[in-house]
Amino acid sequence: MFQSFVIALREGVEAALIVGIVLGHLRKTGRESWRRVVYWGLAAALVASIVGAFLLSRMEINQEALEGWLRTVYATFGPQTDVTWRHLAETSWRRTDAGKITVHYDPRLMGHLTMHPEDWNHWAAYDRVQCKTLLLRGMASDVLSRETAEAMTRRGPHCRFVEIEYCGHAPMLNVLMEQQVVEEFLAS
Repeated sequence: MFQSFVIALREGVEAALIVGIVLGHLRKTGRESWRRVVYWGLAAALVASIVGAFLLSRMEINQEALEGWLRTVYATFGPQTDVTWRHLAETSWRRTDAGKITVHYDPRLMGHLTMHPEDWNHWAAYDRVQCKTLLLRGMASDVLSRETAEAMTRRGPHCRFVEIEYCGHAPMLNVLMEQQVVEEFLAS
């Protein structure tokens, strides 16, 4: 349960950061009239997520079907072994009191993002971080742009920036090379 919460929380924070960056860029470039489009897109994504979770929770699915769905939805995690996908499927579901299988997270978790969009810009807080920091970014990230990641190396804690090849926005840290990057950082 805790692992599912952490994954959902991480996804929420990443989404909030991206939306905050987009809104900040629009403000900086004088195109604040486009904010409405961003909010509509965010609302549509939130509704789609809730509807998808609702429909999934009502479906009679088995673990193999859930694994196939996870492989599709989380394809941006990059190439994974069958064992990894099976593990994700085994830890991403729960059985309801009615005996149905459903995803193991609360789709309402993202609701706070639409209620407090002004909280999405965290550069001031990032600039106050004083400990050494490691930023892992998947080269195919659709959440954290390379430009933003590079900006993070020039401000705040001047993070160490490592891009992970063949990966979307969030490396799973389940392969030796990714683990070694973290181990070397912690040992430095």
